[in-house]
Amino acid sequence: MEENTKIINDTEEHKQEGQSDYVSTNEMKTLGINKSCKQEQEDDLIETIVFEGKELRRLLYKLDFRILPLISICYMFSFMDRVNIGNAKVAGLTDMIAVTEDDYNTALSIFFLGYVLFDIPSNVILNKLGPRLWISIIIVLCGGVLMAMAAVKNGPQLIIARFFLGVAECGFVPAMFFYISVWYTKAEMTKRIAIVMSCNVIASIFGGLLVNTIQGLRNWQWIFIIEGALTAVVGIVLFIFLPDFPEKDASFLNERERIIHRNHMAAAINTPSYYIFEGEKQQFDKLSKEFILLAFKDYFVYVYGFINFCGGVLLYNNSTFLPSIVHGMGFSSLNAQLMIIPPSAIAAIVTIIIAFNADRTRERGFHIFGMSLIPVLGYALLIGLKDKGTPPLYIAVILVTTGGIAVNTCVISWFVCNMAGRAKRSTATAILVTCGNIAGALSGQIYRASDAPQYIRGHTTSLALISCSAITSIIMKIVLRKENERRDSMSIEERHDIFAKKDPNKLGDKHPDFRYLT
Repeated sequence: MEENTKIINDTEEHKQEGQSDYVSTNEMKTLGINKSCKQEQEDDLIETIVFEGKELRRLLYKLDFRILPLISICYMFSFMDRVNIGNAKVAGLTDMIAVTEDDYNTALSIFFLGYVLFDIPSNVILNKLGPRLWISIIIVLCGGVLMAMAAVKNGPQLIIARFFLGVAECGFVPAMFFYISVWYTKAEMTKRIAIVMSCNVIASIFGGLLVNTIQGLRNWQWIFIIEGALTAVVGIVLFIFLPDFPEKDASFLNERERIIHRNHMAAAINTPSYYIFEGEKQQFDKLSKEFILLAFKDYFVYVYGFINFCGGVLLYNNSTFLPSIVHGMGFSSLNAQLMIIPPSAIAAIVTIIIAFNADRTRERGFHIFGMSLIPVLGYALLIGLKDKGTPPLYIAVILVTTGGIAVNTCVISWFVCNMAGRAKRSTATAILVTCGNIAGALSGQIYRASDAPQYIRGHTTSLALISCSAITSIIMKIVLRKENERRDSMSIEERHDIFAKKDPNKLGDKHPDFRYLT
C-alpha cells in the first residue's frame, strides 16, 4: 500500500472547492485521523480508481432504480396508513359507529404518542438488524394493525387501534431518511427525499378514489382493509429486494461500482477517507450510550427539531384535515376527496423543482424561508377571505398545500446533511422525526369539528407556526455560516487542541474539517 492514495473523479458536480486528493502519513495528525481510521482508509481504498462522470451517473441511476421505487412505495403506503382516518371520517366513520368529536381528535393525536415513545429505540434496532429486515417488519405490522382497525366499533377501540398503529409505524420514517443518507451525498439527497415525500400525493389520490369506488361493507371499513392488505404485501416485497447498508449488502453492484461509491461518498464530504467524519466501521451496527448522548447534547438538533415541528404541523394539517376543510367549502363528501387532488399534485411538482434547485445550489436556508412564505400567504387568505366564497378559499388551499411538502423536504435534507457520524445521525434523525410527530399530535387538536367550516383557530395557529419556521431557518443559516467561517480561520494549534481532547473519529460534524451546509 502506497503512502499516498489518489482518488480521481472528474465529475465537476461532485467536486468541492479546497478538496484534497491526497492523504499521507505526515498529514494524519493535522487531519485528525487515528491509526484505526487510517487502516480502514487503506482497506477501502486499496487501489487507485480513475472513473469518469458517466460511470458515476450510471452508478447513481442504478442506485435510484433499485432503492427509490421501493422506499417511495413504502412511504406512500406509510403516509396513507397514517392519514386515511381523515378519508374514513368523510366516508362515514364518525356517523356509523359511536365515535364522538373528542374520541376522533384523541385518536388522531394518540397515534403520534407511539411515534414519540419509540422513534429512537427503533433506530437502535435498525442498526442491529439492518434496514431490509427491520423496515420490512415495520411495514408488515402496519398492514396488519390497519386491517384490524376495520373491526373497531366505538371511540375507545379506535383510540387503542390508532395507538398501536403509531407504535408499529414509528420506525419507518427516521429509518428511511437515515437510509437515504448512507447511500447518497449532500448534493444528491434533497431531490431524492422530495421524490419519496411527493408520493403522499399518490396516497391522497388513491385514498380519494378508493372512497369513491368501494362498495359492500361500510366504506370506511374497506379503506382500512384494502390499504392494510396492500401495505403488508409491500412489506414482503421490500424484504426480498431492498439492499442493506452499503458496507453489508451491495451485491447488486459489481466490485468496481462498490469502490466508486465509497470513493464518491468520501470525496463528497471533503475528506480522503469516508470514515473520518462517519466514524469507525466496526461501530456502524452499534449505538453506544456515548453516541446517543452526542445527538442529545447537540443544540443544533433541537433547533432543527423546532423548525421541523413548525413545518410538521402544516404537513399533518394538510394531510389529515384537507378533506374536511374542502368539504366545508360546500363540496359533497365524495367531491371533497377528489378536489384535494389538484392541490396535492401542484405541491408535488413544486417540491421536486425546489429540491433539484436546492441540491444544485447547495443551499437550504433561503429555500425553506421562501417556501414558508407561500403557506403564510395561504393561511392569511383563508382567514381574511373566510366569507368570500369557494374560489378564493380553494386558491388559498392550493397555496397552503404547495408549501407544506417543500418546506419539510428541505428541512429534513438540511438536517441529515449536517449530522456527520453515522451513529450520531441515526439517533439525531429519530429525534428530528419525533419533533415532527409531536406536531402531528398538536394538529389533531387545533382543527376541531366545532370550528367547521372556517376553522379559524386552526388556520391562525398554523400561520403562527409556519412563520416561526421561516424566521428560525434564516437564523440557523446565519449561525452555521459563522461557524464555517470560524473553522476556515482555525489555526493548526487550535486544531491540535481539539484533537488532544477528543478522539477525532468521534467528532463527526464537530470536526474542524467539516463544513455545514447553509
